[in-house]
Amino acid sequence: MEIDTKLKGDIAEQAVVLTALEKGWGVLQPVGDRLPYDLVLDIAGRLLRIQVKAAWWDEKKENYVVDNRRTRNYQS
Repeated sequence: MEIDTKLKGDIAEQAVVLTALEKGWGVLQPVGDRLPYDLVLDIAGRLLRIQVKAAWWDEKKENYVVDNRRTRNYQS
């Protein structure tokens, strides 16, 4: 089954959410998609903005691989 880019991105984001929750981290999801990040992770009280860059299907392992990047954290 071929999936479009938007669905692939949604799957990648949810994979990151699942992994973060399994590690006991807090997860915040911004409303809309106009921000330069997809998620905010709360790790021991530190907030990290995360941009999910890509996801692809690994035929050999039969699962998706997700590439994430921490975005710039601005001090206010």
